[in-house]
Amino acid sequence: MEKEVKLQKIPLEAFIEALVHLYENGANFVDIIGVPDVDQDVIGLAVRNEYMVSPEEMDEYDDEEEEEEYKIEKQVKLTDDDIRRLTEN
Repeated sequence: MEKEVKLQKIPLEAFIEALVHLYENGANFVDIIGVPDVDQDVIGLAVRNEYMVSPEEMDEYDDEEEEEEYKIEKQVKLTDDDIRRLTEN
């Protein structure tokens, strides 16, 4: 049986900008970490080394696009209790 984690009210603009930033910097995959909250759920993105493209492949991306600066509005450190709550059920 699969476990389902439903996160609600994730701000799309910040989420999409973070994904674009990661992709433009060589990430092909991400791990999504979510923490339910009363006012607004929080999403975290983690990129493992094996999810990244090689430096040679990155050179191809660098030639095609200009580098832009992105801001992360809120950083949240996940605790072991947060992770445990996500995997319950």
